[in-house]
Amino acid sequence: MTGVPPPARPISYADRDWFRRLQETRRFTVSDFVIGKVIPQPFMPLAYPVLDSRGEISSVLVAGFSVDWLNNFLKTCQLPPGTHALLIDRQGVILANYPHGEETVGQSLPQSPLIRAMLDRQEGYVEAGCPGEGNPVIYAFTGVGEGDAPLKLAVGFDKALLLQQVNRVFLFHLSLLGLAAGLALTGALAFGNLLVRRPVLRILEATRQVAAGDLEARTGLPGRKGELNRLGQAFDEMAAALQQREAEAEEYLLQVGPLQKAIFNSANFSSIATDAKGVIQIFNVGAERMLGYTAAEVVDKITPAEISDPREVIERAAALSLELETTITPGFEALVFKASRGIEDIYGLTYIRKDGSRFPAIVSVTALRDAQDTIIGYLLIGTDNTARKQAEAIIEQKAAELARSNAELEQFAYVASHDLQEPLRIITNYLQLLERRAQGKLDDDVKKYIDRAVGAGGRMRTLITDLLTYSRVGSRANPLESVNSDALLEDTLAVLKLALEMSGATVTHDPLPTVMADRSQLGQLFQNLLSNGLKFRREEAPRLHVAATREDRAWVFAVSDNGIGIEPEYLDRIFGVFQRLHTRSEFPGTGIGLAICKKIVERHGGRIWVESAFGQGSTFYFTIPENGGPAS
Repeated sequence: MTGVPPPARPISYADRDWFRRLQETRRFTVSDFVIGKVIPQPFMPLAYPVLDSRGEISSVLVAGFSVDWLNNFLKTCQLPPGTHALLIDRQGVILANYPHGEETVGQSLPQSPLIRAMLDRQEGYVEAGCPGEGNPVIYAFTGVGEGDAPLKLAVGFDKALLLQQVNRVFLFHLSLLGLAAGLALTGALAFGNLLVRRPVLRILEATRQVAAGDLEARTGLPGRKGELNRLGQAFDEMAAALQQREAEAEEYLLQVGPLQKAIFNSANFSSIATDAKGVIQIFNVGAERMLGYTAAEVVDKITPAEISDPREVIERAAALSLELETTITPGFEALVFKASRGIEDIYGLTYIRKDGSRFPAIVSVTALRDAQDTIIGYLLIGTDNTARKQAEAIIEQKAAELARSNAELEQFAYVASHDLQEPLRIITNYLQLLERRAQGKLDDDVKKYIDRAVGAGGRMRTLITDLLTYSRVGSRANPLESVNSDALLEDTLAVLKLALEMSGATVTHDPLPTVMADRSQLGQLFQNLLSNGLKFRREEAPRLHVAATREDRAWVFAVSDNGIGIEPEYLDRIFGVFQRLHTRSEFPGTGIGLAICKKIVERHGGRIWVESAFGQGSTFYFTIPENGGPAS
């Protein structure tokens, strides 16, 4: 222990780790290695808190444990030769090191295998060089103290000295073992032939017979006593199990054989098996029916390439050479090259019948391999693809007819927009002119008739415009682009400003995303849905809200209103053309607006639906794929 006179001025220990740890735990604390503040010497503080009646720390009693004294103490202990002792703190600083204290005390050697092992584990053993010396030492170490073990102590011995002791003990025991072995060998020679040799010979003979295919072979050992007898019995049980399994397999093959034969000879597909060089070896009934050859005409005579379109075989060889970056010879190699490399191969090919006619086929090729994984042949399974090709031709024809019909529809829409609206405007204008010229001369019935005719003309003009818009959703659309739907909604609200002010409507919206869309069509979609909310309203002022959420790689937009709502039985009808739920006197319109919305959303690869309760408003939902839909 160390004692020193009081310092001339106060010294604070608040910055010491041991003091902060003592404040936290309020328990006896052992410090790490430090240099004293009063006397600059290495020591280890031992601190004890003095608590008042409230349990608070009133003062601290600190004793300084001299590191030099600890090392001197170890030297006087007269430890056995080859002994090593090491004491470190929780930081890995060496506090004591026997027999090399002077050179290493106070050093931190975290890369030392011994110190690293002591810091990583609470206790254990390790073979490492002694700090300050390179000779290998076998150490055992453990923590010293409570809690997180502020100190670690290791005691070790030179490996060479330990091995000398072990070798002496080993030689002594080895001599005893040799004597015992000699006695045992004498007894074994006497009884070995009876107890070991005969059972082993029986087991070996039975093993040879089973390996030769005789599953009825048995050792005949009783299996009651002795390891070899029990081994013989286990061997007999194994042979019996193999014999039973072989019998079951033979029975299964007898049952499955006819089924496999029936499948292979099915007339619905051709099965052509070849040898490794491509010469046909098997030609099933389906192949005979499809190609017109008998098996006798092709087996051992030709390859499948000789009944295939030669131009397609050449094109396939060229395409595969480019794809696989290797030269492939036109012919049978081109038909099986991928399969020979372990690549799944299904392709279209034109087969040529015996009579010279041709038909399209889908061919699947499999390489046949033996037990050594060597290719011994190929199996080509073919199906007649004529019906599918005919269906594809019909689809192409219908697609062409549809394209032509759409072009005619677009032409009609143009006529409806221009040529039909022009005479309609003339009729409406002349009716209004007639009304002004005959001012005061027309009775009430005539005025009513003129008003109805002018109104019908206006509705007709609106209907033609809506039909034109509907027809042009797909044909006169713009490419999809990145659209800020937040800014687009503001532009739409500016267009609807007058209608919003007249109805006293309030429109709110959440932050809206940027999406891949046709800007003009998305604006039309917003305008139609908002106009719906303004039109189908109750007596109170309309309240509209637009929101968007992200779900499954798509944005789901929602346009809500506090309007009259929709009865459940009409929720699916409202998106059809000319589908109206109210009379024109109640709510004007053409019945095309929501149909236009549906067509716009579908062009973008999304869907639209509505959730509503009668008298409680409606929410229209539509989705826009995150990265653009079919129109991309």
